[in-house]
Amino acid sequence: MFLIEQLTRVIHEKKYHSVTFSINAIPIVTANFLKDRKVVVLLNNMEELRYYEFKFEGDVDKFVNDVNNMLIYSGIDPMIRKMSVKCIDFHGEPYLVGKILENKIIINQQDMMFDEDDGEVTFLDRKEVITDVTLTGLTIAEIIGTFVLQLYG
Repeated sequence: MFLIEQLTRVIHEKKYHSVTFSINAIPIVTANFLKDRKVVVLLNNMEELRYYEFKFEGDVDKFVNDVNNMLIYSGIDPMIRKMSVKCIDFHGEPYLVGKILENKIIINQQDMMFDEDDGEVTFLDRKEVITDVTLTGLTIAEIIGTFVLQLYG
């Protein structure tokens, strides 16, 4: 829950409706956040594609635990551990780019504002969350839980 609390301060609230996690530019997990508090998760464990659907009932710890168990039993977590990856990339639309590294998460987000002449001004915001982070399915589940909490919590 500590990581989720830190990420909710960094990630823009109620802005992102999907997030994709990749290793070496290959998508492994995509979470789509629907309006009815449902989360559709697509998985690629390099052997098969799988589809899971979750409903957020208000308890983010239970939700993260359910997603983490799914990542373990579907083969994603063991695959990440076997590959000994150094970085897991993730991105969300409209503009969020992040990297999960050992003991650090780097998040870049874009903000658009309008000046007095109604001209569009774009800002790039870069934040680092330094904490005990492991390159495992649990970290992916916690990041998904952060988006769920911000959208539905």
